[in-house]
Amino acid sequence: MKGKNLEEIKEAEKNINLYNGKIERIEKLILPNTDIERNIIILRKIK
Repeated sequence: MKGKNLEEIKEAEKNINLYNGKIERIEKLILPNTDIERNIIILRKIK
């Protein structure tokens, strides 16, 4: 994962925790026919 993406995820994690959420996992993928990377962040709501 690139630095900028990691920083954005860390910043978002603070707000996710504020609303009783948790990052369950991060799926990394590359868009077809390109070299463009994307991250899908799977969240879990904590009661």
